[in-house]
Formats: sequence, structure tokens, C-alpha cells
Amino acid sequence: QRYSLYAGLRPQLRDAMRVQDGDLEERPDADDVVVHVRLCDGPVHQYKYYSWKNYFSHVLPRINPPPKRIKIVTACNPRRNGVVKDLLENIPNAEVAKPRLRGSPTTAKSVAADFAFMARAKRLVVTESTFSFWAAFLGDAHEVHAPSAGVLPAPLGEKGYVFHDVDAKAYWGLYNSTARRVAYRYGG
Repeated sequence: QRYSLYAGLRPQLRDAMRVQDGDLEERPDADDVVVHVRLCDGPVHQYKYYSWKNYFSHVLPRINPPPKRIKIVTACNPRRNGVVKDLLENIPNAEVAKPRLRGSPTTAKSVAADFAFMARAKRLVVTESTFSFWAAFLGDAHEVHAPSAGVLPAPLGEKGYVFHDVDAKAYWGLYNSTARRVAYRYGG
């Protein structure tokens, strides 16, 4: 995917691809922070590994105002060693979200419910994931924490995005359109 193909088209794409969530049993509260964890316990391909140590510990404690709840959207088993277990152990107000579609005959995870739940978050922390990238881009968030470098394109000109670069250990970056680069507040 190439961000240049849809740069500046976010409002039109949001209108054309409106996420339907009327069937969600639960929506994130306005002061929740929703976190998407893609890789459960280590890097397995070209995507970077976003862990408590290299990413989330630099982002979540600095979010202001502090969230009442941090809802984790993931397909990972929270009892196994890995990112989700680390988040639950390090953040007292974190819990695994279990979005469901109303009337679903099963308690199994639903990617449609996960996508709609993330898209309805007002504050969202994503990793290098096409799934969460599009939920953030098409959704309602006014604050999106996202990778600034990697396989996926960084939506540099979009309002509300805060960028983080785990390789450079640079965090809390805002895009400066005049300088045409991300300026980071911490690290780098």
C-alpha cells in the first residue's frame, strides 16, 4: 500500500467506507485507550516486533489525560508469554477487549467486531499492522499513536497522529510539513 495514493483523502474515504458498528455489544468509552497487538511473542517476518520494552512503555505511561481503561484488541493468548501478558502485568488498568457482534451465535473472536471496536476508539495505539492501520485511518480517533517507519506507510500529513520509531528509539513525534520530517520529543 502506498500512502501517496490516498494522502489527503481521509474524509472522503471515511464517508465512502463508513464503519458500521450498530451491532457491537460494547463500544470503547471516550476516555479509553484501545491498543492493537498484532505479533504475540516475537518477530516472525518483515514486520517489526512491538513489545512492552521497545514501544508500549514509551507510549502508554505518557498519554494524557491518563486513560481509565486500556482495552487490548488481539488474537494473542494473554496467558502465554509475550506482549499481551506483559501489558497486563505492567498496566493495572489494562484488559483484553472482547468485542462481539450482537446476536452472534458464537463467543469466538470476530475480526469484524475487532475492526469496528478499534475504529470507534477516540484514542488508539497501533503497531505495524494493515488491519489496525485501516481501522485508525477510517475510524473516529482524534489521537492515533502509530509507527513512523517500517513496512507500512506512515500517514504523515494526517491530523491527530503521533509517531514512534522503535528502531531509532524516538518517541512522541509530530510531522512538520515545512521541514517534511517527523520531529520527536523523546529519544532519537
